[in-house]
Amino acid sequence: MLSTEFKEHNHQTGQLEQVYPPHVMFYAPYMKNADIGALPSHRGSQAQPWILNEGTPTAYIIVVPRPAAKKETKP
Repeated sequence: MLSTEFKEHNHQTGQLEQVYPPHVMFYAPYMKNADIGALPSHRGSQAQPWILNEGTPTAYIIVVPRPAAKKETKP
């Protein structure tokens, strides 16, 4: 799920739009957001891990990695 091509067609604008940024999913059956300290407001967050399908056998922890830091170049 680290692809940057996760897009869908917006019929109103005619443009392709990113649905959700690249992310990593960890299988976590029956886990709940409270188990990892996530709040209900964190669902869909790009800064805080959260659980999709919480409390079910198909639960996943979703983590959006931060972009790599730019390296300084010496003159």
